[in-house]
Amino acid sequence: MTLAGNAARGAAVTYGAQAVRVLVQVGSIVVLARLLTPSAYGTVTMVLSVVGIATVFGDLGLSMAAMQSQSLSNQQRSNLLWINAGLGLVLGGAVFLAAPLVADFYGRPELQQVCAALSIIFFLYALTPQLRAELASRLRFKVLAAADVVAQVVGFGTAVLLALFNFGYWALVANQIVVAGVTVLVVAVGARWRPLMPRRVDGMRPLLVYGVHTLGVQLLTYISGNIDNVLIGRFLGSSSLGLYSRASQLFRLPLQQVATPLTPVALPVLSRLKDDLRSFEAFAVRAQLILSYLLGGVLFAFVCAAAPIVSIALGRQWEAAVPLLQILAVGGAFQAFGYVFYWVFLARGYTGLQLKWSLVGRSVMVLLLFGGIQWGMVGIAISATIGQVLLWLFMGLFALPKTGVSSGALIGASLRPAVVYTAAAAMAVAFSPLLTGLPAPVVLAIIGLEMLGVLALAALLVPRVRQDVAEILGTVRRLRRN
Repeated sequence: MTLAGNAARGAAVTYGAQAVRVLVQVGSIVVLARLLTPSAYGTVTMVLSVVGIATVFGDLGLSMAAMQSQSLSNQQRSNLLWINAGLGLVLGGAVFLAAPLVADFYGRPELQQVCAALSIIFFLYALTPQLRAELASRLRFKVLAAADVVAQVVGFGTAVLLALFNFGYWALVANQIVVAGVTVLVVAVGARWRPLMPRRVDGMRPLLVYGVHTLGVQLLTYISGNIDNVLIGRFLGSSSLGLYSRASQLFRLPLQQVATPLTPVALPVLSRLKDDLRSFEAFAVRAQLILSYLLGGVLFAFVCAAAPIVSIALGRQWEAAVPLLQILAVGGAFQAFGYVFYWVFLARGYTGLQLKWSLVGRSVMVLLLFGGIQWGMVGIAISATIGQVLLWLFMGLFALPKTGVSSGALIGASLRPAVVYTAAAAMAVAFSPLLTGLPAPVVLAIIGLEMLGVLALAALLVPRVRQDVAEILGTVRRLRRN
């Protein structure tokens, strides 16, 4: 099969599975939000925000190194797996021993048991990346999709069962452990790969250097993406953190279900095109158009439809999460606009450059978050959003041009839908008083139709937007043929 055909198959399989996964995750949000309290969510988020960094160390960026490389030997792959496994074992033990410190930090004794129980997932997650990379490099996307779906279904069922029997936050703890365990089991069976015993071999150093640079970016991303949870949990309490974490989960859901799963599809394809800059740019721009128009539309719709979304997904007792979701969704749109930048840096091997500018942008974001805590959850949400916009600008204007890829084309592919959807959101907010009293699903449907209507009008009136829409529709037709 051609490279385009493999990419099309990978995208089709991935999104087919993601459709099922979205249903499961939305069902999980809707059901568990009505069975558990904000405090229960806040309790588990407190622990994961602090010790979850161990999952980043467990990978060491080596899964991306494996997917990006086109000439890994079986021994090199095996060595990477054993390195990850050893790190996971060490980090899981460290998290177990750190449980009393985490409980003391928050002043919540019950967190010690939660932290100790969750320590197992760090070993499980350390085993997963290389197995997933093995499947992705062989373009076995069906197994990857099956792992995600099966793990989510089993984890959701376990959490609901425990919540019904009043286990409180332990339902969420069990969900984390079950999802990690089932994922490892499915990818291990599906990979049909028996790793060799570890031994010294040439060619490991470039992989480790690539991995360390990628690890640096992932660490910065994790810290800047979780320091808001730590600050809220430490200074505002578990109930406030529960509200904030649910708003965060809602706006991240489109990112997790659309952009994140495409990385193991896009990265191997882009890596094969890295020496053909023209084809590389064409693929990257097309991906940027699709992600920006699709995710941009969804996330800008969240801004003007936050109230009905929270009402449907979480229930009326979570209304305090509405302004948080509105603010965070704006930052989420710019986070979506930067996904293709991330793929470009990885595929072309510019991980050092990515690390340098991530350090600048993420450091600014952390400083903004520390400043925003004095205005409570809203201050934190505003700081996080400003940080995402600044990071996108830093990476697009200063880092991306050094990779040899046209930054103007990629930035333009995001700015056009951003302008269209900003106008659509402004119109929806202006006419929102007319929707007062209507059922939440009806309001959500009207806002969605209004967003699509504004996009259609822009395509009729603005030639460049019309070309974008034609390019996206053409890509969809090619994907269906392939």
